[in-house]
Amino acid sequence: MTTRRPQISLDQLLERLAHKVAGAAPEGWRRGRVSAVGSRSGSAQYAGWYELGDGRRAGMEVEVIGDRYWECYFGEVAPERLAVEFVVEASGRFEAFTSPDAERTFAAADRLLLVRDPDGLPPEPGDEQEGPADPTYAGDPDEAVRLFREYLRLRAGILGHDGYLNPPLDAASRERLLRRYDVALPPDLLALYGEFNGEYDEGMLFENQTWYALEGALDQSSFWFPTLKWSDNPLWSAVPDSDPPGAVRRSVHRAGWHRFATNTGGDFLAVDLDPGPGGRPGQIIRLDRDYGACYVADSMTTLLRHHVDALRRGDYRLRTHDLDAADLEDLDDLDGVEDLDDGEDPDNAEEFAGLDPENLDPDLLDRYLDREGMERGDLRLFLTVETGLPRERHAPVGSAATHRVTLSGEGADFHAGLVSLRRAPVEALRLVLDATAPTGSPEGAGSSEPTGSSETADSPEPVDLAPLLGHPTLRALTLVSECPVDVRVLPTLPKLRGLDLSKAEAHGIDVMTTELDGLAFLCLRYAQWQAVPEPGSASSLAAVALGGDASPRETYDWASRFGAEASFHEGNLEGE
Repeated sequence: MTTRRPQISLDQLLERLAHKVAGAAPEGWRRGRVSAVGSRSGSAQYAGWYELGDGRRAGMEVEVIGDRYWECYFGEVAPERLAVEFVVEASGRFEAFTSPDAERTFAAADRLLLVRDPDGLPPEPGDEQEGPADPTYAGDPDEAVRLFREYLRLRAGILGHDGYLNPPLDAASRERLLRRYDVALPPDLLALYGEFNGEYDEGMLFENQTWYALEGALDQSSFWFPTLKWSDNPLWSAVPDSDPPGAVRRSVHRAGWHRFATNTGGDFLAVDLDPGPGGRPGQIIRLDRDYGACYVADSMTTLLRHHVDALRRGDYRLRTHDLDAADLEDLDDLDGVEDLDDGEDPDNAEEFAGLDPENLDPDLLDRYLDREGMERGDLRLFLTVETGLPRERHAPVGSAATHRVTLSGEGADFHAGLVSLRRAPVEALRLVLDATAPTGSPEGAGSSEPTGSSETADSPEPVDLAPLLGHPTLRALTLVSECPVDVRVLPTLPKLRGLDLSKAEAHGIDVMTTELDGLAFLCLRYAQWQAVPEPGSASSLAAVALGGDASPRETYDWASRFGAEASFHEGNLEGE
């Protein structure tokens, strides 16, 4: 007979957490706060801290998501994912906000996200790029076949065998597959399938990746494709440019990226049928487990030429980890020291001590095999060709620094920095103004519009962002400032889609938000949200976020404003 554990209610869980947080509180604390998300598939704790009597914060070592009540509730009771914002005071009073619609993410753990329209993501930069200036293929099928045959000849001479290649596909079979999947591969890659139809084992033929059979390269239905979500902080983490600039579209994934080789570790070679303005159709790109692609070569023909040249130069590495069909007992025998015959000269064995199974010296390997009466074909050898082609996801061309910029400073220097960004293709901008920033702009450099500040004559005049007027590429802006900043210039930015003012003293929010029709994401503090008119000005917002340290009651009021499913809980600890 099995004993069932008692069911834990959400109120019981919250009271348990209140006791746990209060019990671990430091001396002189005023309140403790926890932000976490729980679900049956996993939980995460994004914040935990105590506020002390003098206003300072102290760290919290309490891990609520490891509590047995938490595990029981989210493992057996909770029907779905639930965000929990929890505060307990030294008096014993506690309150909590819970919602299945809200979430915190590690990409932006300092704000609570509420997605109103999951499909309302703005276009990626790659969606807005032009097509290739040269729409012709760079490769040559006849030259590709010639290079392929030479590459296989050189490769067989190194490995001692012809590889693990499938029989070729005739022209009719290739054409039938192309029609079935409605894909037009570049002629040079397609021609190789008339020589061999991919590999049947991990031969690591191209860029040390295993070549798919033609149907595997055409049928992409079984692959996982990365997709952006609002929880990925997409406007502030756009894919940077490749090298050469503009060759590959700046997208996390494109339907025109057809994978034709893999190393089984999540990395792929793909043929790009949807290149950027600086690319060519049929160019070769590298995909990994992250977002975006790395440019490799302008065609399969060029890729093969690099492989042939590398082997002719001797730029390759041999390794082995499988000794089937060998007379050696295990890999240790390769060092030539183990299992010496009686009377064998140990000095002769020392000659082979430098044989590293992960980086075999070809000459030393051949001498050892000769001694053992073996050939290279008797070992399972793996060949790593050092072509020198890019292997990083994004080659450094400075584009990331150009598209994503953080500008900090004060006064005239800060204003000069803003002016320098007027012609820069900045897309995501983080402005950090020092608290001591002088008021206004340098004489003659400010906006012709009045600031409209309601501050008194003795209050600092808001900093003017006029140099950003009409910036053509800016998509996302984060503002961090303890001094006042006039943000009414922001509606002039034609591509602005994301805005985070939650760490700024922003003036003109009420006017700005009524004019930002294309804004898709907005993050504000609770008090700032109160200045946003109801609710039509927020109709274009696909996602909203709450920054700062809003109380659970304020968080509930904010989430309810946008129609989120949410609950507010409160109570008192007995004996406190």
